[in-house]
Amino acid sequence: MNEKPTRIRFLVLFVVCLVYFITYLDRVNIAVAAPIFNAAGELAGAVGAVMPAERYWTDGLWEKFKSETRNTAESISFAIGYPLPE
Repeated sequence: MNEKPTRIRFLVLFVVCLVYFITYLDRVNIAVAAPIFNAAGELAGAVGAVMPAERYWTDGLWEKFKSETRNTAESISFAIGYPLPE
């Protein structure tokens, strides 16, 4: 029991931290929502979407994600009688 500790413990620690980080990223989600209005201008509902966080960091996908959610809400509002904004 008088042996010196090896450096393998640092490798094991690194692998454990890496696995923990990957599982953390896997569980993080980002969401956005947009309102839907009826012909009378009253709130009729909402459209929501959830995206995994690892996709949020790539290629400016967040801006496209927000604009597509907003466009979908506007299309639904228009379909149920709300006038399109000019």
